[in-house]
Amino acid sequence: TEGNLNHRAFSVVAVDDDTVYIGTANGINKTINANDLYPSWIKYNHQNQDEPISGNFITALAYNSFNNTIWASSWKAEDVAEFYGVSASTNGGENWETYLGEERAHNFGFKGGNVFAATDNGAFRTTNQGSTWILPANIVDKETGVALQTTLFYSISAFQHDDGWDIWLGSADGLARL
Repeated sequence: TEGNLNHRAFSVVAVDDDTVYIGTANGINKTINANDLYPSWIKYNHQNQDEPISGNFITALAYNSFNNTIWASSWKAEDVAEFYGVSASTNGGENWETYLGEERAHNFGFKGGNVFAATDNGAFRTTNQGSTWILPANIVDKETGVALQTTLFYSISAFQHDDGWDIWLGSADGLARL
């Protein structure tokens, strides 16, 4: 009855050698025994939990080791009750919080407890585990004055080095480093 939507994988994240999450067109599948010959799986989707993900089409997954949180770009699939958004779980998928309702997220990045979400409408950031989100109005190079001319962001990554942090943003207008 699912039309094999659960077999259409779009994202994978390994938390450790044994714990793996796979995002599909019908939810999130998790195993805690990935190295076994026949690993066991549990599926989380919008229909099978009291505190579910926002939508079953999982286009991106990421794991923030700073606070052991799994983040999902959870898009509306087939159920009218589903919606586009970001879903996060601090307890391995047992319960999910949803954020940025109706935003279409593409990727996530982390700088400690800060979470960045690349979406169709900008690069969002939260410093408090999703309670509030900041969306910068413009991203402009201080030296050249060149600004990104898009709100469409596909990827975000944070990189720590000896002098601090760099945040890399992949957008429809090119690559930027903050």
